Amino acid sequence: MRFLFFYLILFNLSALLFAQDAPIFFGVQTHFGQFYRADMDSNSVKLMLDSVKQAGIRCIRDEAYWSDIETQKGVFNFPPAIDFYVKEAKKRNIEVLLILDYNNKLYADHSSSGVASDSNRAAFARYCQEVVRHFKPMGVKYYEIWNEPNIPVFWDPAPDASLYAELLKTVYPAIKEIDSTAFVMACATSPAEGEPSPFINWLDFIKQVINAGGGENMDGVSFHLYRFNSPETYLFQDIDHLQKIVGSDKPLFLTEFGLPTSSVWPNISYQQQAQYFSRLLLLGRTVPQLKLISYYDLKDDGEDPSNNEHNFGLIAFDYKPKPAFLFYKM
Repeated sequence: MRFLFFYLILFNLSALLFAQDAPIFFGVQTHFGQFYRADMDSNSVKLMLDSVKQAGIRCIRDEAYWSDIETQKGVFNFPPAIDFYVKEAKKRNIEVLLILDYNNKLYADHSSSGVASDSNRAAFARYCQEVVRHFKPMGVKYYEIWNEPNIPVFWDPAPDASLYAELLKTVYPAIKEIDSTAFVMACATSPAEGEPSPFINWLDFIKQVINAGGGENMDGVSFHLYRFNSPETYLFQDIDHLQKIVGSDKPLFLTEFGLPTSSVWPNISYQQQAQYFSRLLLLGRTVPQLKLISYYDLKDDGEDPSNNEHNFGLIAFDYKPKPAFLFYKM
């Protein structure tokens, strides 16, 4: 209790000290873009956004899949469910960070195909422009190009930093043409540490993107960290490694960080999730270059206690808050 009380005091002080430096800062991943899920109906969306608002979380990160928006070449129709969650978030003064992804079978083999041709790049850029044009009147300003392009499951058959950099060179000016004030972040890397080729380690991938000229076509660098131990043991070291690659001026965005409370490895309890989560938020506040920490994710995605993917939430599948959420709310 003394430990938690100390961090709560530190949290309140840090919120005052760093508020002006962090226009978003604390965010959370939602899955409203997966509107085909039974637990993502309009009532559930409102309930979850109310929880986000009550907790003081200032940003949600979600998706507007290309394959859902352009189902016929050259024809762009936005599913009502996407408009709904964006408008409902903005009603609550919650910022929306939209991920622009993935490929489209109208232009590639499948949605996880990497973008490898000029025609595919041009088509993806048109989709990005349509998204920005559509959501600009709703007040959406933050965009992220792709999700985890350094692993083959999302960039098939093999990740390629130079191809990703070429995509940025096409997409970034296309977005700015529609909204010069839009903030575009890129890389969104999976850690991919210790994974065999064709996986590319996150730091190696970001370095390769920067060396290929991608750094000039982004407003900030985003990355994901999944560490299942105390943040004091890794956060500053990871940030230091990243700063040596991108410099000290480019804003950094930790757009995924998560801790699964499952019954299998890494065997993180509710209490450990709350402790590691709260300490990372507080430590992150001391890094001025780090502008966003977005937790993955808001709600458990299923009810299987032995499935890690079902148990990352700050609230359970039945919407009951975990201790980590209660800290966020404070």
